[in-house]
Amino acid sequence: MGLFSFLKKNITHSEKSKVEKIVTNQVCHKNLKDFQQINIVLLTSKKVTVDFYESNINSSILLIKIQGEILDGSKGSIDSEYIKQRIGLALLSWTFIGVILDLTDLEYRFGNSIIEAFMPLNNVRIGEDKFLTSYVLSDKNKFGLSTIWCFDLNKPREPIFYNLDEAFKFLDNKVSLI
Repeated sequence: MGLFSFLKKNITHSEKSKVEKIVTNQVCHKNLKDFQQINIVLLTSKKVTVDFYESNINSSILLIKIQGEILDGSKGSIDSEYIKQRIGLALLSWTFIGVILDLTDLEYRFGNSIIEAFMPLNNVRIGEDKFLTSYVLSDKNKFGLSTIWCFDLNKPREPIFYNLDEAFKFLDNKVSLI
């Protein structure tokens, strides 16, 4: 119950008109001068590329291929923000249920700025649900990512794979259940 509804139910009739005037004035007299303009800056990267591919086998699956290098520590934060923007825009622009994040050609050693890069996969939702996601790693990044995602390098847990075919099969099976 909102404040206005609560007040209307719990005050006398003579007080209602006073409350309605106060609330109405507060709501109706907001205008553009009460706001400050902000700008969205779309980032670019010279070290990282993010490309998108739709599956020919299951059109509900999007492949996001990230290539390049995330610099160590906080030096990688600009490229991580770039990745975050690209993934976020893709998820908001297209209608997919599942996402394969192909990181096989991404060099990453350490630093937690990469966590931000993948936040749209958790924050952007299809109704109430998160996107179904699988990750494909390689020797270029599995050591660094294992420290953040806490998985065994010799036997990573689902949805982490070292092979695109396995990641696709896993996701295709999940998507087909929906």
